[in-house]
Amino acid sequence: MENVQSNPIHWTILVSAISALVALGSGIIFSIYNLNLSLNMYREQRPYFTLLNPHVEKMDADKFNAVIIVSVENIGHRPANNLRGKLHAFTMPFDEGYKFTMDFGSINDIAPGNQPSYNLKCFMPQKMPAMGFILQLEYNDVVSNKKSEQQFYMCWPGLKDGTGQQGFNHANIEDAEKLKKALLEQTCAKTAG
Repeated sequence: MENVQSNPIHWTILVSAISALVALGSGIIFSIYNLNLSLNMYREQRPYFTLLNPHVEKMDADKFNAVIIVSVENIGHRPANNLRGKLHAFTMPFDEGYKFTMDFGSINDIAPGNQPSYNLKCFMPQKMPAMGFILQLEYNDVVSNKKSEQQFYMCWPGLKDGTGQQGFNHANIEDAEKLKKALLEQTCAKTAG
């Protein structure tokens, strides 16, 4: 019987077989990686909203009526529909209480690039304390019918003698955490009561 170590053909066959197995394994791993990458790219092809210049406009100074303008833009890659929004308002400091929630929405498709605007009417006295706002959005991807949610955290310095800054500011991390806690406490109080 011939010794395997002394025959170079056996070594060539063995090395070729190992190389083929490594190449096959690499091909399988590469295929799985590309499949995952493609699936992630498909999943990211969804609607996505950004907030455009939220602000307060006084309507009637005598009656203290105001409108909070909330405009959003679909900057995603696919249309959204069944947009539902809630604007939660809290006085600052946040432990002083909860003010109000306003709902808005649209069942229509919102194509990428579209900027729907919502006018939320509310009562605002001449002296309005600083406020914190949470804007919650829920919507469906028209293509996949998958539901998505987003939240925005904002602060507003309020009114003094009927005047003040109209635009909202992005909340800093500390204020955003306080707003989350205030909303959670409000939600728990509603479910308990």
